[in-house]
Amino acid sequence: MPGIIKGYENINIGCSHFEMIPNWLGITIWGGNYNGLVEVDVQNDIKIYKHNLGGFVINHNVNDGLPFENESVKNLYSSHFIEHLSYEEGRKFLKESFRILSPNNTIRIVCPDVSIWIEKIYKNKDKKFFSEYKKSLDEDYWENYLYKERDYLKTNIQIFNSMIYNWGHKWMWDFESLKLELEEVGFTNVKKCKHSEGNLYDLENIENVLPSEKIKQRNLESIFIEASKPLK
Repeated sequence: MPGIIKGYENINIGCSHFEMIPNWLGITIWGGNYNGLVEVDVQNDIKIYKHNLGGFVINHNVNDGLPFENESVKNLYSSHFIEHLSYEEGRKFLKESFRILSPNNTIRIVCPDVSIWIEKIYKNKDKKFFSEYKKSLDEDYWENYLYKERDYLKTNIQIFNSMIYNWGHKWMWDFESLKLELEEVGFTNVKKCKHSEGNLYDLENIENVLPSEKIKQRNLESIFIEASKPLK
């Protein structure tokens, strides 16, 4: 278990440095120095930074556990992160999320929905869907190892594979499988939502911080799920 930090009730887990929200604490990982951060606190050897985009952030590996007391957090958000965890890591992440969330509050998870992809390939044969997603492969980014191969990816199956195996992805989810695991650790009222619609606090700010083109690409393939921690 990592050291514990206190004083933060809104936690954005696995966010990038472009997804920092005022009044939220982001959890992400970076190596070396990172511009735009000012150290504002240290709790149990965990450095807490103020980000120039607003909000706070810590450099922390979620696989080491979530550094918060039991039932001390009111709002949990995680977008396009859980697919970067293995199946075992993902289950641990959900257990930790349940542990730190206070009763009668909400977790919201956004991730690629593999069922959308399968339907687009074999049922709808939706060429536009795949051509839109392929635009993301034009990003010269360290996790996009297919950047140099993007011109060779032409069929829907090839682009589907780029989603599964690119960007450091380890395990894919759909509503059925994520609902099962959420309920397994104790969450209730698991439901599908739409972009910027749901019960989580500050949702309009959280899900519209990225550039509109990036939001459009993500929303093509994403599932939005909310779940509650029941009262005891």
